[in-house]
Amino acid sequence: PWAVQLRLWVYPVHTGEAFGLATKALSALAALGLALFAVTGVCMWWTRQPAGKLGLPRKPNVAVPIWMIGVMVALG
Repeated sequence: PWAVQLRLWVYPVHTGEAFGLATKALSALAALGLALFAVTGVCMWWTRQPAGKLGLPRKPNVAVPIWMIGVMVALG
């Protein structure tokens, strides 16, 4: 069946064995890029924060509806 064929194709791609060294190099670059996003995010926050403060945004004047909190929890 097509589902079995798809599974037999997806697993080698996921583990990096499908196209040899090129897939492993691409996966390594993607992982390094994601790690770089985390590091640069912290660096950007560190340089933009006001002295002596955390640099968090101000609390909104409008209350957040309960349904919106539920949507955020469900999506999380």
